[in-house]
Amino acid sequence: MKKIIYLLLLLYWLPTQAILAQDTDLEKIKELLIGYWNVEDKGTLIIESTGEIFMHVNGEIVQSATWKLSEDGVNFYIMENGEIEETMEILEITETVFAFKSNSTTMSLNRTDPSSILMPDDLTVEPVRPQVSLSSEELKERKRLLVGNWAIEGEGTLVIQENGVIQEKKDGEIQHEGTWKLSEEGTTFYILENGEVEEELIILDITEEKLIGESKNGKDVTLFREKPVVKVDVKARKKFLIGTWETNVLDAEAGEGSEPSLQLIIKKDGTVTSVRGEEFKKEGRWTLSEDGVYLVISSEEGSDTRMRIVSVDKENMQLFNRSQKFDFIRIK
Repeated sequence: MKKIIYLLLLLYWLPTQAILAQDTDLEKIKELLIGYWNVEDKGTLIIESTGEIFMHVNGEIVQSATWKLSEDGVNFYIMENGEIEETMEILEITETVFAFKSNSTTMSLNRTDPSSILMPDDLTVEPVRPQVSLSSEELKERKRLLVGNWAIEGEGTLVIQENGVIQEKKDGEIQHEGTWKLSEEGTTFYILENGEVEEELIILDITEEKLIGESKNGKDVTLFREKPVVKVDVKARKKFLIGTWETNVLDAEAGEGSEPSLQLIIKKDGTVTSVRGEEFKKEGRWTLSEDGVYLVISSEEGSDTRMRIVSVDKENMQLFNRSQKFDFIRIK
């Protein structure tokens, strides 16, 4: 039951320009695509000959998927479970440049050396947190807390059943099914298929509202219970959301950078504006889900973005979308 995170590359709006693909030989194009590509100051895109594609940021893989080319070599597809999730029209592919267009946005990546993804010498990998065995009562309580429906942000629901069955659902349909178990100490959660361990998660914290863990590769994972135990005061939450919010970190996984701060201007009339420096401005509309758990932003192009509201008050707001966490402070 491998959870695939959609690979999102549209980091900047660039002027659309006519860049023609230099080679129509399919095998040659595949050969040129394979390698390491610098995504501005955000990280490294790794395209592998095995058909896998990864986004590498600050010493770890934060997003993964599979890829393929159209038969004519014009389109580069990002796939999940055999289905096309994103189409990128190849405008130019050479030994040094990979340019493409997606959703009317043009982007150009430069080939980089594999060493670009290595962590600096002065950084050390955080050791795996020590595991302490739970008492029988604590183990029983942990199993109780695990059972339920957990939102996989933007991708569906993880259903953990008391009888040991686990399912991944999307739009109400079962995508994957397996079994689950806890380690004898109660500190590690295992997902199994046909009796074989497919995934494991060290449980760092679990409450009625959320599950925080660490995957085998050291990546932190946060899941939120699909139906919160504590009912949200939707009217009060709407009032808190209205205002101008700012953050200096666009992607919590990417760490701090030299990018201009992102401003999110949420207005009482239902409009919302995203602004970053002088180069980026996007208009849309916003609303809350009926239970007040999700902030839904609709762009002018008609696409919707659902972000989990982790917390919001007079001073701070924290949003969660797929693998990204956004921390804002109110400036107005």
